[in-house]
Amino acid sequence: MLEYADLNGKWQSKKPEPIKNQDETTLYVKREASFEDDNWEIVIKTFLDDACKYPLFKVRATGKFVLGGESKIVNGATCADFKNTARYVTAENDAVVEMLNHAAVLSRGWEIGVEQDVSEDGCLLVPSVADCPVEYDVLKKDEEGLYFGDYTPEQKEKMQKTAAKNAGETSEGICSPENRPGQLIKYSLLKV
Repeated sequence: MLEYADLNGKWQSKKPEPIKNQDETTLYVKREASFEDDNWEIVIKTFLDDACKYPLFKVRATGKFVLGGESKIVNGATCADFKNTARYVTAENDAVVEMLNHAAVLSRGWEIGVEQDVSEDGCLLVPSVADCPVEYDVLKKDEEGLYFGDYTPEQKEKMQKTAAKNAGETSEGICSPENRPGQLIKYSLLKV
């Protein structure tokens, strides 16, 4: 089982990780996670291409975390509760800026490369801290690196149905202890 000291330091993606969308298009993400005692920060950068030449947006979140017991579902993984204290979004593409400005998210408007604090109100890309105070996850560390949890196809389907009933709200799914991921992301983070 993981201990806090096992996580201390900075971790990052080995290479851009493909993410399939519902419409069968593919985006690519690069993740960076930092841990110091019970503090955490994660940065997820999203790109249109696997060479990471065409960025879309960046999400950064910070907070405290608690390591729990061993997962009853994911063999060798430890339950982790990530308590959110702040969330930020940076638009990195004209289309994303236009989408966020059209949605009237944040009265001061969005600009390329300007990080916006969305902790209080959330935005189309990220729920507010109040709507999602804790993200329930699993972690596993081995010789390949550090793995975070991922939702099984059944979990994703259930969350999509819940979101459809709740007018697109997905924070209930990712921030519900009943929906702790049932598998690991296939891409590990390497310690740097």
